[in-house]
Amino acid sequence: LDEIAARDLFLDQAPAILSMAEALGHQRPHIVLFGFDHSAEAVAVRMLTSLWSAKFEAPRLTVVTANATETERGFDARFPQARAHKIWKADIAFLSFDWRQASADDQTLRYIEDERGPPTAFVVSTGGDSDNIAISLGLLRTCNAGDPNPTWPAPIYLKENSESEFTKLYASGDKTPDQLDAYMLAFGEVERVATRAAILD
Repeated sequence: LDEIAARDLFLDQAPAILSMAEALGHQRPHIVLFGFDHSAEAVAVRMLTSLWSAKFEAPRLTVVTANATETERGFDARFPQARAHKIWKADIAFLSFDWRQASADDQTLRYIEDERGPPTAFVVSTGGDSDNIAISLGLLRTCNAGDPNPTWPAPIYLKENSESEFTKLYASGDKTPDQLDAYMLAFGEVERVATRAAILD
């Protein structure tokens, strides 16, 4: 299911990510992942191997997680070929950040930008829907802050296991396509919560 979710997200959103990179003047698409569960890892592998374009340099990924060192060791153990060769190494880095202790605020994103460059898109996949929603909301507020234009107008791809009324209302894609701003899009749901509205639908 994680592989299917990653494939579907890539097939559906790769053109939007590359278009965003071009609109923002990025040298390469830079995907920032908050959390690195199985779904996030599947997305990372798909992006590293397939998000290529003649217009840009190789894709860059930045993983933000509370246990960055352990997560990096696990990734290298599962994918030793990703960074083993001198000719080309996957451009992926792991940064420490505990979203249970702090919010994804302006200071956090500026640190990521200083270390790795401006983000083109975000993927939020921590393993829990409630954490994913909380982080995504924080990112949305932070990204769209700015005067007069949003500071980081990047799409936020929110992983959810169960489709919710919240994501149907607020994480259904870009509702202002004429504006360059951040928005949320949920992906990967495998079940629906039996709310009154869902039953009526």
